[in-house]
Amino acid sequence: MDYNALLPIIFYLCACFYSFFGIYTLATNAKSRTNWQFFFLMISLTIWSFTYAMAYSVDSAETRIMWKSLGVFGWSLFYVFFLRFAIILTKRNEPSKKPFLQVLFYLPALITIILFGPFGFLMGMQYEFVPGETGLFQAIINNIGQIWVGLYPSAYTIISLVILIRWRRTIDRESPLRRLLSIFLISIILPFIIGIFLGVFPRFFGLENLPRLTVAFLIPPAVLLFIALRKFRMVFETKTRRDFSPLDPKTT
Repeated sequence: MDYNALLPIIFYLCACFYSFFGIYTLATNAKSRTNWQFFFLMISLTIWSFTYAMAYSVDSAETRIMWKSLGVFGWSLFYVFFLRFAIILTKRNEPSKKPFLQVLFYLPALITIILFGPFGFLMGMQYEFVPGETGLFQAIINNIGQIWVGLYPSAYTIISLVILIRWRRTIDRESPLRRLLSIFLISIILPFIIGIFLGVFPRFFGLENLPRLTVAFLIPPAVLLFIALRKFRMVFETKTRRDFSPLDPKTT
């Protein structure tokens, strides 16, 4: 299969999909804190998808590395936005309003950008592409960066899922919301497991030359989340504070 021709189309479609839901949600009610967090979540997926589309659209290894490094701004922020969204959605208390603890909350994403972003310390070592049967594929580099790429997303995703699973237990068993939330959890756990296997342990399964499709696998849970939030009026809130600002720590 000609991955070099098919993958850009897949990632471009994903970028269009995520950006539409993010912008549409925010346009519906820009004063809702939940809408803003959902918007940030979708925009991070948009950046992730678009940069990967550009990366697989070029034949030069150097250009592909550049686009992959830009993609860090998408996937590194996705995991903190997902955890923040889970906290807001379930109406749990956030870690703290103190600036120092807020910085700690986002610190893993910042470290990831510093390591793998443009001009990052590990950019040149982590993004190495070699010729294969399906074109250029990203070789697996055994270094501390590979450990971090597995550790940070795994930790934040597991915490997010635990929060959502515990919230699910509080919902009435006969509620349509509980059933839809169950399907959502299954749909997001599967991409998470696949992403870990392909991103961290592919060598053990003989899958080194397969493309990274985690962001594409997140389409189903994104659809389910959007449907659930709209149907049960969690994103499209009709009553929100007029003084809300996404940059104001007192309202986020």
